[in-house]
Amino acid sequence: MNVIERTPYRTNPKPIFILGFDYCMDQDGFFKCNKCFRRYKRRHGVVQHQRYECGKSPQFKCGVCSRTFAHKASLKYHVKCLHMTQKDS
Repeated sequence: MNVIERTPYRTNPKPIFILGFDYCMDQDGFFKCNKCFRRYKRRHGVVQHQRYECGKSPQFKCGVCSRTFAHKASLKYHVKCLHMTQKDS
C-alpha cells in the first residue's frame, strides 16, 4: 500500500538557473563555475563565488598598503598578520 503523507513544509520551486547562477557538476562530483571553470566541493561555494568573486574586481582595500581583497575576512587577516606585526617591530 502506497501512502503519501502531506507535510506543512513547502520547497522553493525555482530551479537555481532562474536565480542567475551558472554552474554544473562535473564527473568527479565537484560543482564547476561555467564562467571561469573554478571547482568547489559544495554548491554553496560556487554560488558564493559567482555572487561575489567571478568577473568582479576585489571590493575590500587595505588602508595601509592599498592591496585589494575579494573577501573581508582576507583583508582582516592581512592587516592582522602583516601590518599589526610591523607596528610591534
